Amino acid sequence: MKKFILLFFLILIHYSLLIENCSAQSGWYPQNSGTNSTLISVHFIDSQTGWAAGSIGLILKTTNGGTNWMPHSVDSVIFFASVFFIDSQTGWATGYHGAIAKSTNGGNNWVLQLSGTLNTLESVYFVNSLTGWTAGLYGTILKTTNGGNNWFPQINSSISFQSIFFTNSQTGWASGNGDTIYNSTNGGINWISQPAGVTGNLYSICFLNPQTGWIVGSNNIILRTTSGGTYWTPIIIYLVDPHSVKFANSQTGWIVGTEGKIFKSTTGGMEWIQQISGTANQLNCAFFADSLTGWAVGLNGTIIKTTNGGSVFVRNISNEIPDKFSLLQNYPNPFNPSTKIRFDVVQHTPDPLSRGEFVTLKVYDITGREIQTLVKEKLNPGTYEVAFDGSNFASGVYFYRLRSGEYVETRKMVLLK
Repeated sequence: MKKFILLFFLILIHYSLLIENCSAQSGWYPQNSGTNSTLISVHFIDSQTGWAAGSIGLILKTTNGGTNWMPHSVDSVIFFASVFFIDSQTGWATGYHGAIAKSTNGGNNWVLQLSGTLNTLESVYFVNSLTGWTAGLYGTILKTTNGGNNWFPQINSSISFQSIFFTNSQTGWASGNGDTIYNSTNGGINWISQPAGVTGNLYSICFLNPQTGWIVGSNNIILRTTSGGTYWTPIIIYLVDPHSVKFANSQTGWIVGTEGKIFKSTTGGMEWIQQISGTANQLNCAFFADSLTGWAVGLNGTIIKTTNGGSVFVRNISNEIPDKFSLLQNYPNPFNPSTKIRFDVVQHTPDPLSRGEFVTLKVYDITGREIQTLVKEKLNPGTYEVAFDGSNFASGVYFYRLRSGEYVETRKMVLLK
């Protein structure tokens, strides 16, 4: 009997490890939106309840984390650009021709509100059930203090605003086309321009507190501030037109953009690692309920979800401790468009309580320019395998380099399309 119980638990542990390993490799996976219409915005209030909005007046709702999405049509001539809920019942959606719609029953029914403008309203943000702002084309910023029953204009500007974000009832930012970001510290009564130092369409704003925030836009623009926007630091990565930025905490964030590209940062936005999204459709908006659970929406009704922060690259092949660090030749080679790279990790830190070795695996083009980071984390001793997807790169010779402590090894691979 004891042997049977022991065997049962061994099987259970083995099965759990398999499930954990599969989950760790799931990364981003598609959800069935039930539509081919373009989705522009997504917002969740927790890990289960959320909404997505887009063309033909369509607003989708889920109450089970996106397993099922229920459509709610507001007005077929409205193209919604932004959706925001302050709680499980109360939310707003804004869009073309100055449209503002409000729901007080979780998105099941929507009532149109008078905005006083015909300008497209690209972004909406509320800090409580009464106080909110919406921003849009031709310098439009509107504010309400009674839940949207009345909206009044706040700014005189030539900028067409794309995004607005407030950290509290007093402090907020708005951005759009051009090289200027606007900041208010008195609830929008006054707006002060902040030079971005770059020129382009600044699509998306995310702040964690009145000091720390990020903005992304066209021409590979990624900006970071830790001074409330007094100074903005540009960060360069190779991503075409990032459309949305979302941070779950001060270190962990994501940007999504064209061709289904997703990048993740665990360094507060200073460095970014590309993730495999599983789609080539443009992604317009991302939202994370926490550091692991998030969604992104885009063209052709695309909705993708992650429950592990989007990590998909490294897979543990064996826990048998190798004799030394080693980097194997990728296979297949030449390849088109993807290949696998296997490597061995040993424990060279003498501290027996050390939780693995810090390992990086990076890919470089023929000029030596770093184009992608595949691994950047602590790994326990064992054998690992990682996938490199060359779909977005030209044919040619590339190099991949494994580094851990003083160990460094580089190999060559050939992408042949």
